[in-house]
Amino acid sequence: MGLMVDVRQSHRYTFLTPINLAFKVTLVPTGTAMATGMHYIILVDASGSMKGKKIRMAKEGARMLVERIPDGNYVTIIAFGLGRGEVQTLASRLKLPEGREEALRAIEKLRAEDGTPLYHALLAAWREAEASDAPGFIVLLSDGIATDVTDLDAYRKLGVPPGYKMVLVGIGTDYNHELFTVLADMSGGDFYHLSEEEVDRLPEIMASFAVEAAAARYVEVEFKPEDGVEGPRLLNYAGSKVSLPTVNEPVTIYGEVTVPKLYKGRVLTIKVSYMDVEQDRRVEIEKAIEVDVAEDRDTFLKGIDRDLLDEYNYMLYMAKAREAIVKGNLEEATRKIQQAEKLAAQTRKITLIEATRRLAQEVEATKRLSGARLEDATKRLASEVTRKLRRGG
Repeated sequence: MGLMVDVRQSHRYTFLTPINLAFKVTLVPTGTAMATGMHYIILVDASGSMKGKKIRMAKEGARMLVERIPDGNYVTIIAFGLGRGEVQTLASRLKLPEGREEALRAIEKLRAEDGTPLYHALLAAWREAEASDAPGFIVLLSDGIATDVTDLDAYRKLGVPPGYKMVLVGIGTDYNHELFTVLADMSGGDFYHLSEEEVDRLPEIMASFAVEAAAARYVEVEFKPEDGVEGPRLLNYAGSKVSLPTVNEPVTIYGEVTVPKLYKGRVLTIKVSYMDVEQDRRVEIEKAIEVDVAEDRDTFLKGIDRDLLDEYNYMLYMAKAREAIVKGNLEEATRKIQQAEKLAAQTRKITLIEATRRLAQEVEATKRLSGARLEDATKRLASEVTRKLRRGG
């Protein structure tokens, strides 16, 4: 029971010039047990634009999520937009199963009324997270632009509580998908988009956020470079430390460091720590990336893992494509996806080849749209590529 840590590196040797060494760290579950000891913080937009079917589906989704969360976990319900655009904590850190009925009653109080004080809703969620002394998930549902704070840098500075992952659902064409992408990236989280016509799917999607079994909880992966080594620069997570509430399926982290010429020895130390869900004890694993100095150019070239480099560069172009999509530059996204398609073919991974081909087709179809349909399709693409990056190759 627990995690196995697999580390791959693109270069085994250094030579006469600095190298950008790519790495891939995979956390692989070795068994699972019931996922307990986690805190689910559910934030529901209760602004006026949610009136009618959307708030009904949001309540149903929150109810199904609360009913599916296993016993031994905690639930908080926060509504933002009630009254005169206020943030209200309707249920705070209720332990299941004892607090399940109270949480369900709190959900019934949800009603759509006024503005969208998103920033202050997140502040309330952060306070609940810090007071709970448990890792968990912050589930955010919204269909509109924040009416309190709109500056993206303010949200970046806000950060995310350690051990928490954000799962975001945006509805329609009015919410800020660039902000949702930022929030997902800060926490290593996921981002889902639903059109107005797809709101019936909301309960099903929200219910899927409940983690019923896991191999580990409160997982931290820290990357420490040696003196003289620049980085690390993580590709599909933010910062130099990845913090996850739980791992119940393989997690892949890509990154790179710049290594000086003729460098020999340890380049990067990777420290993984987690709580074993079965034995309830902290487990620590340490891995290292090391290089040697090549005697000649042929030795240097033979020490390159070209399959890993192709995979890493594929993910890099996917990240650049997502950046272009988020900014609405679909022509630039097309160019990056074309590069990604070539690299996907070189990896010979059918999953990457098919996923990239589908994405290319979706981008081309999106470019033929206009108005609200174009905006809706663009947000869908941004959410899909965000999840693709998080899951890796």
